[in-house]
Amino acid sequence: MKKQELKPQKKFIYINTEGKGIIPFEYDNIITVLDDDETQTDFVIIEKEEKYGIVKQGAFFLPLEYDEIFYYHTEKGILFTIAKNHRYGLIDKEGKIILPIIYSKLFPIERSGISKIIVDDGENQNMISLDNDIIIPFEYTGWSTYEGCDFIGVYAGWNDNRKCGVIDIHGKLIVPCEHDEVNAKGIKQNDDIFFRVRNNEKWGLVDNHGNYIFPCEYGKIFNTGDFYIREKDSKWSAVSLDGKTILPFEYEEIDNVHKVSLKRDNKYITVTLKKIENTKNKN
Repeated sequence: MKKQELKPQKKFIYINTEGKGIIPFEYDNIITVLDDDETQTDFVIIEKEEKYGIVKQGAFFLPLEYDEIFYYHTEKGILFTIAKNHRYGLIDKEGKIILPIIYSKLFPIERSGISKIIVDDGENQNMISLDNDIIIPFEYTGWSTYEGCDFIGVYAGWNDNRKCGVIDIHGKLIVPCEHDEVNAKGIKQNDDIFFRVRNNEKWGLVDNHGNYIFPCEYGKIFNTGDFYIREKDSKWSAVSLDGKTILPFEYEEIDNVHKVSLKRDNKYITVTLKKIENTKNKN
């Protein structure tokens, strides 16, 4: 659900296809609300003297009295985030209040067609559905997301005591909050997801069941196609996603993807990495 932001411009008038003005020439900014297929809707967000409202077909849908207004595309259609006095709420395009304006933070997210909202009322945080049912008490001090990623990075604790983990869109804890850093984007292989995690300045790999694939003992670890490249004690190796060694820890450098340049004993060679298939008998 990408937030649509307003950009400061000059005064505007909104003209319909007959060339007639629908919205007077007096607003600091207007933006047409678009459907998820980029077609124009009946709604226009307006700004005047740092206050926001919404006009629908030339008439006020929301008065010009809000500090902020954004819109999102969700499984329930377009929703509007509205703010007053540093508090946020949510309404739908019929004017129905989805969430009252009581939250200090309101963060809509959507994963795989499922919409949830993380809210903070100043004392507690919760992840809720668009029907305003509490899914989980959101017992984390913060979160991070990646565009197009089905998982949410979460934090527990503060400052030097902060630990990181991963939850899914349903609030299920996938990777426990016991790491200094977690890349919540994840790497998918068949039915499993793998996450890079860091502890004590060393990187490892954890799957979506909480199992360590690689312990946190590598200076660097990253994925490139069908392989993982790992660095340890200034030596580099390559392994397949199922853990088979492609290149042992004998190289000072590994560059490029699949066709790689290797350095050992100050000499370079170029090899092509190939995925190792399972050669077990299939009876």
